[in-house]
Amino acid sequence: MLSFNFDTPLEEHLCGERKVYVKRDDLLNGNMDLPPWAKMEGIRRVLESGELSRDKPIIHLSVRVSYSGWALAYIGKELGFKIKIAYPDTKDYPKKSLEKIESLGAELVPMKPNILSIVISSVGILAEKEKYQMMPYAFNHSEYITYFKERTQSIMQKKNFKHLVINAGSGVTPSGILQGFMNFETFGVQSEEDKKYAHLITTASKSSIASMLKKWNVYDRNQTQIHETPHDFFDDMDWCETPFPCNGNWDKKAWSWLKENGCKLDGDILFYNLGGACASHFWRQ
Repeated sequence: MLSFNFDTPLEEHLCGERKVYVKRDDLLNGNMDLPPWAKMEGIRRVLESGELSRDKPIIHLSVRVSYSGWALAYIGKELGFKIKIAYPDTKDYPKKSLEKIESLGAELVPMKPNILSIVISSVGILAEKEKYQMMPYAFNHSEYITYFKERTQSIMQKKNFKHLVINAGSGVTPSGILQGFMNFETFGVQSEEDKKYAHLITTASKSSIASMLKKWNVYDRNQTQIHETPHDFFDDMDWCETPFPCNGNWDKKAWSWLKENGCKLDGDILFYNLGGACASHFWRQ
């Protein structure tokens, strides 16, 4: 039975010398054998959207630093779906990660290593050939977006934040969060005092993140600011200390940016923590 912990805390912490509020949705897993990750209720909603059948397998690509294979294997099993997890078959893909996925009843599908876009394409070709269903890339689905919109609206009811700081991998999750954070019908017409600003920190390109935000109508070049991090995606950033568990492949990039730039931001800041410790830390234990 899925019993997510929706009552995650909103904590006050210092980031450098700046007080910030941290939404600890890395604690969504509660007491379940699931990763410390904010995206799992969104995944559940995609699976139960009515667009995916329990009669045909669902295939999904999980890269070596992602929690998605573990989470989808667990949630899919609980909901009665047949899950296949594709992965780049490289020597540095954690064996314990693959063992965890298999232990949850999902079938592993090794793929020839290549750049990510080619591996994604190869999984799509395989799915078409074998008549598999595919999870939307990065869970890019209206049910997933709506979940994060509603989740963020509930946070904003507690405190009317002026700034949002969040990591953006593909831009999908921030698209939902931004829908709940801002009123996009009033862009540019608010007084400066009432305006809200989102700061998205990414290892991807500004253009790719902006493109995703535009698809969900949540982009404004003045109030939605995208910053490319200087840190490599696969850098776990163990050297960057945080007062709470924070994922170095994603969220720590945003925390590091905030530590350098928080003093420039006026008003209350919300840091949305999507993931706890790096996946690689789990598999080293």
